[in-house]
Amino acid sequence: MRYAARHFSIGARMKTSLNSLRLRRAIAAATSVALLSLSSALTVAAPFQNGSFELGTLTDTAGFDTLAAGSTAITGWVVVGDGIDYIGGAWTGANGARELDLLSCGVSGGVAQTFDTQPGASYQVSFAMAGNPDGGVKTITATAAAASVNFTFDTTGFSASNMGWASNSFQFTATGSSTTLTFVGGVQGGANSCAGAALDNVAVTLLSAPQVPV
Repeated sequence: MRYAARHFSIGARMKTSLNSLRLRRAIAAATSVALLSLSSALTVAAPFQNGSFELGTLTDTAGFDTLAAGSTAITGWVVVGDGIDYIGGAWTGANGARELDLLSCGVSGGVAQTFDTQPGASYQVSFAMAGNPDGGVKTITATAAAASVNFTFDTTGFSASNMGWASNSFQFTATGSSTTLTFVGGVQGGANSCAGAALDNVAVTLLSAPQVPV
């Protein structure tokens, strides 16, 4: 009887151990799937957003905030290069109450946004450009997929209340399911400056969907 009881006890322990192992494996598998799903979610882009920069954390709404490279204070955008100034009430915008000076202090600063696209589809990017009215000719290099286009703006005769916003556009063909749009601004000649190009009212429009083989 003792042997039978002992045998039963060992068998019970083995069964419990086996069940515990199966449970640990199931938890590990579920955790792995959850982490993979989270990783995928984090790498998926979103529709283009906040082209007039109205959404974001702006402390000095009557003036501007200086944002360093890597800042995500502006919803949907990340700051690149030598940093930018996030303008509140200091200037009259092209659309809404907020706009950007693409060069805080340095040679070139800017912003970038990654958004959903259809591979092979054609898009148009439109935006309003002006310049910090402290003077000079300002530059913007706009890049998306294989397209990279340069734009200039002469601030002569303009002021904070009369910025002279000019409409610009360019086109690109998407090469993947997401595309990064980048605007980098500076001054003509590439000199060091604390007064760069002004950017506002960015929009991305689908021109033609990719052709589907018959």
